[in-house]
Amino acid sequence: MNNTVGLGVSLEVGLLLELLDRTTKAYMKAFDVAQKDIEKISEMQKKYQAFEKVTVYYFDEVNEVVSYTIFTFDWEKYSVIYDSDDPDLVIKRKNTIAQTPERITADACSAIKTKIDSIKTNRNVKSISLIYTYSDNVYNNKELLDKVRKEANLGPHDPKSLKYSSKMRGTKIEIVPSTAEGTLAMNLVL
Repeated sequence: MNNTVGLGVSLEVGLLLELLDRTTKAYMKAFDVAQKDIEKISEMQKKYQAFEKVTVYYFDEVNEVVSYTIFTFDWEKYSVIYDSDDPDLVIKRKNTIAQTPERITADACSAIKTKIDSIKTNRNVKSISLIYTYSDNVYNNKELLDKVRKEANLGPHDPKSLKYSSKMRGTKIEIVPSTAEGTLAMNLVL
């Protein structure tokens, strides 16, 4: 009997992790994260729940940050929250109950992709870099931390080295989830 309960919990967590992974991949692609980075993040999250946050920085021709997006992972709720520096455009869905999570994600990704393309053009984005913040369970376990760093080919980063441009200004995209999508909290800000 305990095996059945354990299996049910494992299946539920597995399904949540798979939903989180698929949704995160879709949003990261919309935010113009390179496919190799998306796959690395996916692998490390599935294997180790390695990252609490992944920050995507967009740099201009003088290597200043002109925008950023933060993907924050909640490993207790198996949810991801997207946030950034730029508040402005708000998309609210009044009838999301009738929409599937896939349709909500596709609509949101389309709006994000359009906005990212505009930011890249208007702010002269020349490069994109990612900064990883380890989850507590990885960061507090030196052996696991070393393993994740080696497998993901990651090294330390000094956040003080970043220079922020005066071009940063805000656009906010807020997506109100449907009841069918209760496992994901999505606040998308560009």
